[in-house]
Amino acid sequence: MRPWWEAFEGRLDTELRQFEQLAQSHELTSGPDQGQIIVRACFASRQGEVDLVVLYPDSFPFLRPLVLAPELRLGHHQNPFGKNLCLLDRDTRQWHPQSDSAASHIADQLEKLFIAVEGTAEERAAVETPQAEPLSAFVVNEPGAVVFVPEAALAIDPGESRGELRLVRLLGAGAAGPLRAILAEVATKPPRGPKRRLARADDELRSITGGETIVGRWLRVDLRPDNAPGEASGEAFVDYARDVDAEWTGPQYQNLGGRELAVLGLVYGEEVDGRDREDAWLFVVRVRGPMPPGGRVGTKSYLVKGQRLSRGDMAARIPALAGLGEKRVALVGLGALGAPLALDLARAQVGELRLLDWDMVEVGNSVRWPLGLSAVGHAKTDSLAGFLRANYPLTRLRVDNHQIGMPTTEGRSEREILTELLHNADLLISVTAEYGIDHLFTYLASEARLPQVYAWGTPGYWGGGVARVLPGQTGCWFCLKRWHEEGVIPTPPSDPAELVQPPGCAAPTATGTSFDLAPVAAQATRVAAQTLVGGGYPSADGDVMILSLRTEEGPLATPNWATFPLERHADCPYCRSLEGE
Repeated sequence: MRPWWEAFEGRLDTELRQFEQLAQSHELTSGPDQGQIIVRACFASRQGEVDLVVLYPDSFPFLRPLVLAPELRLGHHQNPFGKNLCLLDRDTRQWHPQSDSAASHIADQLEKLFIAVEGTAEERAAVETPQAEPLSAFVVNEPGAVVFVPEAALAIDPGESRGELRLVRLLGAGAAGPLRAILAEVATKPPRGPKRRLARADDELRSITGGETIVGRWLRVDLRPDNAPGEASGEAFVDYARDVDAEWTGPQYQNLGGRELAVLGLVYGEEVDGRDREDAWLFVVRVRGPMPPGGRVGTKSYLVKGQRLSRGDMAARIPALAGLGEKRVALVGLGALGAPLALDLARAQVGELRLLDWDMVEVGNSVRWPLGLSAVGHAKTDSLAGFLRANYPLTRLRVDNHQIGMPTTEGRSEREILTELLHNADLLISVTAEYGIDHLFTYLASEARLPQVYAWGTPGYWGGGVARVLPGQTGCWFCLKRWHEEGVIPTPPSDPAELVQPPGCAAPTATGTSFDLAPVAAQATRVAAQTLVGGGYPSADGDVMILSLRTEEGPLATPNWATFPLERHADCPYCRSLEGE
């Protein structure tokens, strides 16, 4: 990659001429010989002359230069630590590489920036993009560190100003690494009398913890961009907190794994929507003891952003799925199709997943199964459930490692297992692609008037299908088989080649890639979501969706979906039984 001043001949001269014409004064402080272009310039504004530092990135002119105002402390549109100004919206389309220069950019936008900072609401609306500017967005978080903050800890009475907190380390988080924990409890600490609990993490969030408890202190502060510390470092925030309350912010070290740790939580009002504010958390972690790498004894302090962890915060990004958190889904089959489906449902914040499978993860599964070699040797149910519990704790899980057709598993009868699987469920999803198992479940679900989704891939993953059954409204799985046999609903294309039986595998298996099967998993999840939340999420045109990826002549250019209604078949015993009710 050539430097931009060489790749775009004459562009540097143009940039400097623009400064000469538009700035009060300017100076090239770093040029081609230093490998980066830096210009110091002074511009006139409503606040008088403003001294600026302009840093040109190597990606210039495709991306805008960085404009710093080291002497300004603005409440908006300025990084409080790096001092760079937000002269344009973050959308890179706001910068025009062919026509904009750094100097014209500043001359056009600087006055608007001060209006946006100081003007009336009407004046601001005319010049700025409405969005929040959370202070935490500018904080440099310690790599790998996190503290999850539950919803209850974001609604502490504003009159409470200080107290104790308890953090619990996440499962697998070692004492020697960066802090990874959940804010488990917040309490007051009055000068006299017992402390009072103000907030506590729900049990579903505590399920991702498993390490030591860390006792720290918290302090409410009036922290804003225009009064923030001069730099985003742990030491600077310790000094800031000490100025607010020197007595309460003194470190209370706790010995953990050979190192001493002290944690201070700062509660402050942060912009969340426009200029509205809500409580946010920032944690200062102070460490004494052996420091990796090398294990030499020393001291260190760093910052950790409080990451909001609540169903409401998750749902804000997926409003079409409102209500999914109250639904219970029974999922049978956790292979190359069922496991991705389970992950997608958990990402969508479904309330409860009931998982049923019996197979173990083997090395060969890793080419199509989502969790890779770390899962080998574990039951698919256990491996997937462990991942989901650690990463999506808002989804409740119930797991049965049972092979359908076996009378008992660990002392429980099959009738007991299947009854509990379907009891009060809102949807059954079967992705076993096993005729007998699907036949069983269409019988059980029809009796329970339980909606169902069936999904399958064909040999070679040349195609696949998704079918939705709404008892009393559509036909059922048995009807679908009859329509397939009669050619009313086509079957997806499949590879005519024989199945393969890799060494060590107990049964022949289909060939095919995970990404060819992915459209089926995605479509099954979409159908499940629409079935569960109704009109909030768009519905498919039909009840049966058939995917074609290739034909005997070769692969299709793009996946081809065809949809069909699932009508009742005259020979279906299950639909006839429903009609008789």
